[in-house]
Amino acid sequence: MTAPVGSSSAPSTDINDVMASIAGDSIQQTMDEQSATPDTPRDERGKFAPRESAKSANENVAPAYAKDDAESANEPASLPEGMVAVPSISRELATAFTVADAEGAIEPPDLTIEFTANGKTRREPLDKVVKLAQWGVYNHDKQQQAEAAMGEAQQLRTQMAQYDQALRQLQTERQQLLSNDEVYLNARAQYEQQNTPEARLQMERQQVQMERAQMDFQQAQSVGTSFLDTKVEPALELIASALPSVSKEELAARVLLVANQFTVQTPFGAIIHPQAHQKIAEAIRDEVVPWAQQVHDSRNAQRDQVTAGHAKKTESLQVEAQRAKNMAARSMKPTGNVGSQNKAKRPIRNVDDAMNDVLQSALESVGLR
Repeated sequence: MTAPVGSSSAPSTDINDVMASIAGDSIQQTMDEQSATPDTPRDERGKFAPRESAKSANENVAPAYAKDDAESANEPASLPEGMVAVPSISRELATAFTVADAEGAIEPPDLTIEFTANGKTRREPLDKVVKLAQWGVYNHDKQQQAEAAMGEAQQLRTQMAQYDQALRQLQTERQQLLSNDEVYLNARAQYEQQNTPEARLQMERQQVQMERAQMDFQQAQSVGTSFLDTKVEPALELIASALPSVSKEELAARVLLVANQFTVQTPFGAIIHPQAHQKIAEAIRDEVVPWAQQVHDSRNAQRDQVTAGHAKKTESLQVEAQRAKNMAARSMKPTGNVGSQNKAKRPIRNVDDAMNDVLQSALESVGLR
């Protein structure tokens, strides 16, 4: 091989390397053809294609454990006893709603709910039950609005009846005024009498007096409330603490009987006359306190009598017990030789020593010790 004119020739070592490479490829192809099996693939020119390495072949083949995982994923997961896997609703929902658990929203489960409505048992899917609940809320709101409207309509009918009655009365009076001269003259005279300057002045005075009376009533009510809170209430608490057998409610009832004597009726309500507060305080001192003292003494005497009766009965029982013990001691004498003299008794220092001494004496009296 020669180099083209005007160009520098390639080194001889490069040509030798190329020739050696071509020869090596031809030898390798021949060896591959000789070692190829009938099922060895060929390329588009008819030459044998090189086999895939073991690594690439393993990459194209799915491992056995991956197939097992896929099969196990398709199988239903095992659930605890008493629990089942509920599928989600795949059809179109009857209404839009959301189902959520503690972690958030989940797919609506395909459940059927059985319930009783209007005396009949119904089985409906979950979305239909939600739809029925929406209708129920809607109907409930409409019923509330209807009842409110009916109440307002009833009030309006009552007012219309009143207005109609007043209108009929006015029409009757107008007809009488226009048809009867005597009625007209009497009505005119009454109107002029009621609307004279003197009459209007009297009406204004009455209005002022009514307002003044109302103000006096409110002031007297406030003074009475202050009197009860600052005078009567502390006095009853002191009496109840000094005489524990008489309750505060009993004292309040007694004071109420006294206060009723000074209660007056007004156009605005009943009220204790403000000038009677001092008399009520004197009545508490002169009537309520002696009554409470008498009741307290009587109840204490009854309690003391009951206590004395119990004490006397207890004393008599003790005497009878001692008498029975003495009789038993005399009737039962110890048998056998006379024993040694009793040891000196231990001094009684507490309740246990006293009980032991009584028990030992009882046993000795019947000859058991």
